Amino acid sequence: MALYYIAMVASAVRIKVKVLPKTSRSCLAGWLGDTLKVCVHAAPEKGKANGELKRVFADVLQIRVSNIQIIAGMTSQRKIIEIHSMDACVIDRHLKAAINNS
Repeated sequence: MALYYIAMVASAVRIKVKVLPKTSRSCLAGWLGDTLKVCVHAAPEKGKANGELKRVFADVLQIRVSNIQIIAGMTSQRKIIEIHSMDACVIDRHLKAAINNS
């Protein structure tokens, strides 16, 4: 079952994200339409915020960072991430739990 904000492509799941850098803590902030807002403590310089974005998703989804790729928006606040080796329904369940606990 594909959810409206999650696109399934081959063996991966894609999610639109808006990164809010230099926040007091790193967390999933909630949905803004079809885009997931993610707060990261790191500054947007030398890939630090991108690395922390991947770590936030890895922690929430309980997978390795290597299973998460940023496929669009490397230098933008708006990005598309691709998650490998996990079903969309399982991802949705983890994301909802993390947002509710924020």
